[in-house]
Order: sequence, then C-alpha cells, then structure tokens
Amino acid sequence: MREAEEAGVEVIIREGAMAYGPAPSRGRPGQIVLDPDASYGALLHEMSHLREDRDAGWLGMAGSMSDPAVRYQNEVRAYQQEMDYARSIGDQDSVDKLHELLRKEYEDIFGRAP
Repeated sequence: MREAEEAGVEVIIREGAMAYGPAPSRGRPGQIVLDPDASYGALLHEMSHLREDRDAGWLGMAGSMSDPAVRYQNEVRAYQQEMDYARSIGDQDSVDKLHELLRKEYEDIFGRAP
C-alpha cells in the first residue's frame, strides 16, 4: 500500500472489491481498491496492474484498454504472479481456479474462447 500511495495512487479500502483502475485521463495515477480480507495473491495481481500503468507513464483508461492483445498480456502477467504465489504455498486449488479465471478474461477481452 505504501508503494501505491508513494506513486500518487488513490488507495480505497472496500469490502468485496479488488481492482486497479487507471485514471480517466492520461498522465495521472489511478486508483487501487482493496478488500481488507483479500488474499496476498490478489494484492500481487492488482499491484502488477498498478506497476504496468506507472511504468508506461500513466496511460489513463483509454490507453490501458485500447489494445486487446496488450490488455490480455497484462492480465497474463498479473495472474501469473498470483499463480506463482499460490504454488509457492502449495495451494494447487487456487492455481486451478486462477487458470480458469484467466481463460474467462480471454473470453471477455476477445469475445471468444481461446
């Protein structure tokens, strides 16, 4: 959370929600919404999105969502961080669920099954 705050990202604590959202306009940090009971893996996932946005120069919503292939690759990297963490603690059930969620992300982004 400190990393997010130091980057100028608004940190919002909200039960039942986990997301990083780019700012509406280019050049500004976005928001990270964190459920206080979320898993460490979920935090790694959202921080991956935050870092991608920051490293790209705060692209804003339009810049972050404009290229489906780039958007999907960002999801792959974020889910991979979650899966790596789940494997490291021996949680294969979570790894399996995360693979399924990534498949659904593909369908949402491209409008078809992989």
